[in-house]
Parts: sequence; C-alpha cells; structure tokens
Amino acid sequence: MRDSLDYPGAWARGSASSSDDKPEPISRVVRPLFTSRGPGFRVQHLDGAVLGTSIDPWLAIDRFWMSRPTFPPHPHAGFSAITYVMPESAGVMRNRDSAGGRHKITPGGLHWTSAGSGILHEEIPATDQPVEGLQIFLNHPMQRKHDKPVVHHLEPGDIPIICGSDGSWIRVLAGGFRDRISPIATTSPVTLLDIWLAPFARFDWYSHDQPANLAVVHQGELMAATATADAGEVVLPNGDGSLYLAATGNGARLVLFCGTPIREPVHWVGPLCMASEEDAYRALVRYRTGLMGSLQPYRRGLCAK
Repeated sequence: MRDSLDYPGAWARGSASSSDDKPEPISRVVRPLFTSRGPGFRVQHLDGAVLGTSIDPWLAIDRFWMSRPTFPPHPHAGFSAITYVMPESAGVMRNRDSAGGRHKITPGGLHWTSAGSGILHEEIPATDQPVEGLQIFLNHPMQRKHDKPVVHHLEPGDIPIICGSDGSWIRVLAGGFRDRISPIATTSPVTLLDIWLAPFARFDWYSHDQPANLAVVHQGELMAATATADAGEVVLPNGDGSLYLAATGNGARLVLFCGTPIREPVHWVGPLCMASEEDAYRALVRYRTGLMGSLQPYRRGLCAK
C-alpha cells in the first residue's frame, strides 16, 4: 500500500485511475437503524430489504455490540456464518460448535463457519467486557450447500495486512488484495477488507469479475463521489460495482464487501438457508433428528472452554 495518489493501479484491480477521473455517482448512502435485543445486545442489521438492493452473495451483515449471552445454541446450513471481532473491541467472543470446536475470538480475530449441510454453534462474550464486531452471512452456491461443515479460525496475526507510508492500512479478511491472500478458502469468489484510510487518502475499487457490493463506514467520514458517509452509514456502489472513496480530514474506517453474485433462489427456514423450500425443510429435519450434532448451552465451569 502506498500514499493515496501516487500508486499505479490505485487500490483496486483494473486500470489505474487519477485525480482527474470523474466517476459516476454512487447509488446512494443509507443509514440503517439500530435495534436492541434485550439489555445485552445492540445491532445494526443490513440486508437487501433494509438497503433496498441486492447484496448477493452476502445474505446479511450485523454490526453488533454484545455484553451478555443473547442467543442459545442454534443451527446453520447452506451458508457461512462469519464473526469478525473488531480490533478495538474491549471484549472477547467465545465460540463453540457441535463439531467439537472451542475457540476464543480475540480483538482482530476472525472465525469463519462454513456451515454446508449443517452445524450448531453458540457465541457469547468470554469476559465481562462488551464485544464489538460484525456477524456476516455469506450464501453458498447450490452445489456447495451440502458440503461437510468446515471451520476456519484466524488469530489477529494470521490476517494479512498491507500498510501504507501515510498510515493507511488494509486487513485482508477474505480473498486477496495486491499480493496479500487470506488463508480462508471461500465457497465462491469474495473479497472482504477492513480498511483504515489516513486523512485525505483515496481508495478506488473497480473489478469486472468481483464487483463491490457495499462499504460499511465504521469510523470517521468518507466522501463517495458527491455524497458524504459518516460512521454507521452504508455506501452502495454505482451500477458497475465500482466505488471511488476518499477520507476526509479525520480519516475513515470502513469494511468493504465484494463478491460475484450467485444469482440463485434463497429459501430460509429459521437460520437454515437453501436454494429451494424443499431442501430447506430437509435441512430442518436433519437438525431435528440430530444429524447436525448437539450442543448444550455454555455454563461457566461446566462446559469446556
């Protein structure tokens, strides 16, 4: 990563851009509402219905703050459930699953549950400090929805990072950027980047094979063509899936979601997502008959850490 205006090829795949370019305006900037589920869970939920546009292959994204157990053990099938604990989070997340996995997701860590044919998991704060992070649901192509469940766990130091001389940085959570490749094996082509832009630094994404789906502003303020996006707002790309972003004087933090659309039907039965209603109900039968395993709620001192 190099200073904002002096690097060939800008920050993206494709031809170079310059400060003289006049990109098309973005579709819009959206500010989703915050909601609470009990006293210990606050969330900003993002999906196609909330944003008013498809974000395929991403099914949903939650920016969350969790200070106490909220969700009991539950199943997933047909997609990846991804938990990214923000590097600045005060708390640590405890993850357990029905395949025997026991992990602590520390600040800056990433836990990727490729649920496939089905798995149960539970995530709760591991300490008394609140956890700040992203819960991301990524759809699987139809032919990968019955794969055996696979879990990837990355400690903060396992995540490739690109640092710029201006203080900007990019953490490559999934996919690749420049010569940095995430060790996560995804079921379809996606790129997931946690980005800090130093004051007035630019980031351009224009890729024909992997369009930008959305950018979630986490801190600071971004200029996106003629629009301004503040922390808690979502930037949606223009029609060709490109984004042209610049930080204002205080810098900006964003998480960028890019991926090749799957363009297949989506059928939910509870937290199970398949490509047909019949297959979704077959997944429900697998869960109810124990074929996804079992998982008792965590009890301090009783369950393995």
